[in-house]
Parts: sequence; C-alpha cells; structure tokens
Amino acid sequence: MSRAHNALLAALLLGQAMAIAHTSIVNVAAPSIRQTFDATGPQLELVVSGYILALAILMFTCVRPGHLRGSRTIFLSGLVMFTAASTACGLATSITVLIALARSRALAPRAWCRRF
Repeated sequence: MSRAHNALLAALLLGQAMAIAHTSIVNVAAPSIRQTFDATGPQLELVVSGYILALAILMFTCVRPGHLRGSRTIFLSGLVMFTAASTACGLATSITVLIALARSRALAPRAWCRRF
C-alpha cells in the first residue's frame, strides 16, 4: 500500500474512533449526567443519540464542498470543530446546553461547508 493510502486510512480510522469514543464516553457518563443535571430519561437519550442523529442527517452534505475545497480541508476543519464542541460539552452548565452542544458536534462541519 502506498504512503498516501496509509495516510488516508489513518485519517478515516481516527475519525471513526472519535465517533465511537464519543458514544462510549457519553454512555459511561450517563449516570453522572443524570445526577448532576437532574436529567430525565428522554433528555439523556438526546445527549447520547443527538450527535449520531445529526451526523446521519448531515453526512452527505459536505460532499460537494469536499470536491471544491478538498476533502482534507473539510475533514480537518470538521475534526477541529468536533473537538472544540466536545470540549464545550464538558463545560455545559445545564442539560439543555449539553443537548444543544451534543448536536453541534455534527452541525459544526456542516456550518463550515455552507460557506462554499
């Protein structure tokens, strides 16, 4: 396999690992989230599935900008925004803010794509 193929594979694996890690972290933290924010079951489910639902809806919306600006640029900007939004989730002050930030992780790359 060429060096370019190895780099592409590593980038795709990193992105997928971040998505899996997100789900695992939120599932492990669910009892603490419930206790800290006095969250209901449906609110917890929105935190857990909010990112995955938003990502599934918006997954293909960056294909065209990826062709125009380059897949690497789109991928890296999405990675940076996902990381920033995840950090903001850790600083959330209420369950409503946490739900909004959980969804913003998937919306951030889409918002960046809309500029093009």
